[in-house]
Amino acid sequence: MTDIDHVRGRSEAARKGARRRAAAAGLAVLAATLGGGAVAGAASAHARRGKSGSGGSVTIFSVTALTGADSFEAAYAASGEDPALYTINKAGGILGHQLAIKLIDTKSDPADALTSAQEALGTTSNVIGMQGPDSVAAPTLVPYFNGRRIPMIATAGESVYDHNKDAYFWRMLPPDPSNGEAMAYWAVKHDHYKRVALVFGSDPDSQGAKPGVVTGMKHLHAKIVSNITLTPDQPSYRTQVASVLASHPQVILTGSDGATAATFFGEMQQLGKLPPVIPDESRENSNYWSPISKAIGSGTFDKQFTFIAAGNPPVNGATHALYRAIHAVGSKLQKPLTQWEGNPFTDNNYDTYIILALAASAAHSLNPAKVNAWIPRITNPGKGKVTVYTYAAGVKALKAGKHIRYVGALGPLTWDKYHNFYGSEAVQKLNKKQLVKTVAVIPASVIEKLG
Repeated sequence: MTDIDHVRGRSEAARKGARRRAAAAGLAVLAATLGGGAVAGAASAHARRGKSGSGGSVTIFSVTALTGADSFEAAYAASGEDPALYTINKAGGILGHQLAIKLIDTKSDPADALTSAQEALGTTSNVIGMQGPDSVAAPTLVPYFNGRRIPMIATAGESVYDHNKDAYFWRMLPPDPSNGEAMAYWAVKHDHYKRVALVFGSDPDSQGAKPGVVTGMKHLHAKIVSNITLTPDQPSYRTQVASVLASHPQVILTGSDGATAATFFGEMQQLGKLPPVIPDESRENSNYWSPISKAIGSGTFDKQFTFIAAGNPPVNGATHALYRAIHAVGSKLQKPLTQWEGNPFTDNNYDTYIILALAASAAHSLNPAKVNAWIPRITNPGKGKVTVYTYAAGVKALKAGKHIRYVGALGPLTWDKYHNFYGSEAVQKLNKKQLVKTVAVIPASVIEKLG
């Protein structure tokens, strides 16, 4: 196998979600996600998802924020949960029960997240697991739900979970630093750039990939000629732009919210030459690319920006099933719908619900501890297992007495002893129709050498 597996002739829509974005942008996304409704109505909108059927309902919690700096999360949560809800209930639900997805509103604060979790758990029956928590809520929610033996399939990207010992914590997306290492690898080893500038926002949401970038650059013996930190949402960054231009970088590796990036790169284009730019995986969505495209022109954006994101080339059966579900519930999701097709956070969220539902089906139980035990059994490879790509196919195989391996939208999973999965990273370019073409895949084995 070569270091880079090139993928030709495969177009897919935007592959990224984001771990974080500025509060203002997040509120706009949330409003769009809820069909223009007010933030105040968001909790009830989530709670209504999945009405009880004749056999009652089974609940999976969705951890997301409706207010504060992480309020953008509601759009990403909906992009996976609504298609999963549609898919699971269309196939008959879970063990004869309809699925309900209930929101735990973190309010972008770990203490508030714990209060919301306690209230939700105290008023909900038949809880089999949860999607989340995210990085902000993880410090309080991971020990809380682990102590109550409720499985969590999380998006928390901190490296502290690389050696997780909590039995009920699982993570399908690689940690944030892995994405940074992949960014460094592509810039230095593939494009052969030797002079690299780092431009990251000062907020924690924008800093996730930066440690990995720095580590990767060190291992690759490349030179960081400028290392700039931007305070978000300032009216001008001309001083910082001038400093970066004076260092004569060949490429910029970056992470910030869309408004900040639009101001910075817009002024860079005005004051000098805009070099190639590689943002972290959180940036490939319309909230990031739209303001920048307006500031520098869509043609320049499409040419100069290359995205690196967690993910493998699409797995036909699972990918197509998710795409169909996205469009089936499209009225509930932020437009354009293409930004959720191939988006690793959408894929992760969707697969979370399918995995938990299949684990319950395989366990013949709604006991969350038994569901937890079956998570690796229905996802890891194994002799005699039948590979299934959809929820309906998985249920059918289980009813026939077969052992299954679910291969979802994120591709095949193999959990390590710390309940982590380290996947590959996709290299992607955006076209005029806001579709993303995967041009190459950086294998996980390559990235691991830089950590």
